[in-house]
Amino acid sequence: MKDSSFLKNKNKRINFLFFKFLSKTKIKISVEDNGPGIAPEYHEKIFEIFQAIHDRNISDSTGIGLSIVKKIIEENGGKIWVESFPGKGTTFKFTFPTVQKPANLLPDVTRAANL
Repeated sequence: MKDSSFLKNKNKRINFLFFKFLSKTKIKISVEDNGPGIAPEYHEKIFEIFQAIHDRNISDSTGIGLSIVKKIIEENGGKIWVESFPGKGTTFKFTFPTVQKPANLLPDVTRAANL
């Protein structure tokens, strides 16, 4: 059975992970591979629950992973999208708010120095 999992990497795909700070409060993360790619007509469908683009006899995909990822990202103020064409690999990109500690949670260096 064919396994297309990013983490298991049995197909010897090359995977890249990129981070870019868009501002002090937002980061963009890109996950890229050199796999078979995804046709544009499936770019929205892959984020719907139980919607796999491959026949279940060919792939272990259940069609729930990307829908969960999308839900988590959007519930935390981010956005996810895919850039891909057949034969050209796939890049998943998402934005996510950065976490900033409130000032009252930062260590009090002055008090710590006087111990």
